[in-house]
Amino acid sequence: MPPPTADATRERIIDAAEECFARFGVARTTVGDIATAAGLSRATVYRGVAGGRDELILAVPLRTLRRFLDGLAERLRGLRSVPEAIVEGAVELLFRVIASLIVMDRGRDDAGTRRFPRTYVVPAITGP
Repeated sequence: MPPPTADATRERIIDAAEECFARFGVARTTVGDIATAAGLSRATVYRGVAGGRDELILAVPLRTLRRFLDGLAERLRGLRSVPEAIVEGAVELLFRVIASLIVMDRGRDDAGTRRFPRTYVVPAITGP
């Protein structure tokens, strides 16, 4: 089996970071946790992701955004109308971002986590 590419290793690290952020919360996740989840050494994690943990905190939602934009482009290439594809994609992205924020913020401030959907999500869905 050929050795994994740098891109494949980086994706593996981001997958592990996403898993650890969901399991432990962002504040409690260490590079060691991510390395263990990825089956790699800490040194490999630092080589694979130059900014370490801080870069991974950004890499997880950025990957979600990239996937959203790729999906939106695919929808736009399909037979659907442009407005329908944009609305459907935006709702899907909003749901994923909110779910990620809630999961990744777990363990920090339970009252704040409960307040977030009430303050921002419900009004955004129900409108003025």
